[in-house]
Amino acid sequence: MTELLGPALGFVSASLVALIALGFGAMLLFFSGSALLVLGQFLPFARPWRVAAAAALAGAALLLPLAFALSAPQPWRLPLAQLLCTALCWGALRFERAHRVMRRGLAVLFLLAGGAWLVAFFWPAFEGAAFVAVSAALVVLLVASLGLWPLVVAGLARHRIARPVEWFISLRYLVAKRRQTFISVITVICVVGVALGVAVITVVLSVMNGFSRVWEEKIIGAQAHVIVQSRGGPLEDYQLLRDLVLNVPGVEGATPFLSTDAILRSGSGELQAIVLKGIEPETVAETTSLSGDLIAGSFAALDPVPGSEGPERLPGVILGSALADRCVLRVGDELILISPLGGPATPLGPAPRMLKFRVAGVSRAGLYQFDEGF
Repeated sequence: MTELLGPALGFVSASLVALIALGFGAMLLFFSGSALLVLGQFLPFARPWRVAAAAALAGAALLLPLAFALSAPQPWRLPLAQLLCTALCWGALRFERAHRVMRRGLAVLFLLAGGAWLVAFFWPAFEGAAFVAVSAALVVLLVASLGLWPLVVAGLARHRIARPVEWFISLRYLVAKRRQTFISVITVICVVGVALGVAVITVVLSVMNGFSRVWEEKIIGAQAHVIVQSRGGPLEDYQLLRDLVLNVPGVEGATPFLSTDAILRSGSGELQAIVLKGIEPETVAETTSLSGDLIAGSFAALDPVPGSEGPERLPGVILGSALADRCVLRVGDELILISPLGGPATPLGPAPRMLKFRVAGVSRAGLYQFDEGF
């Protein structure tokens, strides 16, 4: 029953996540589009050339210190770009026909960019065209945003002078008199409540998405995506099985391994239950991130050194960082691994099997369960 419900529940969960993401994307587009429409209502007040010239010069004057603060190689370029973009946007705003053509052209450009991106998402052969369309849309958006913000600010100032009644009504609604303080408090609570609600939702979703991504990367990095095991005992010809697995479409790497429970005994006599895994150093990097997780030692130190009298004569093992810290073990230290099975037979059953090893490396996968138990 679980095998039948698992894929269905996974599909439902993925569908719900996709719908939530689409909903928040639509909300973002709705609110940003509404803000742009509201700000666009102030642009007609910046049509006089004196207002536009003053706004362009003020914007360039504000950007010049910023360019010096950023240590730009040629600081005059940013104010000059600001002047040119503002002049271009004011020209399109000043002449009605050009304004109408520009709006329709921008709509067509962004629709083409979105359509090209969708086509490239399903057919990678059109990635070049999609990149050109999206790049052109981004350049146009950058020029418009750089050139319009001084005009919007100037339009706000002119609107405040030309339409004082509208500002009076708006301010009276947001900021009440002393006798109507309760109305003002309700307004502040509503505005702050909506802002905090949206902020909390955005932050929680961002944290959960980041946590899920990191969790998946850590688990997938420490373990292979798919594990093939035998229920009837050890695999005799595992290399043949590995070759068969590598021939399956979509498989990029495979490595054999052994896994069993064991007990680690450090030099101080401390005992710790562990999971002992036997790996093939030449191919383990194809399926796990063990080689990149090493913070001390190396795979080359796993083999014992023939003829050596020190710890190098012993075979090497790699410990998780938390396990090494718990047992106070460092690279080169000796330890004993105890297997409950595999020893000589006794009247009370098989005796434990013990063998000395040497710490050849320490790894840190980023998950305490792996670093403390493997």
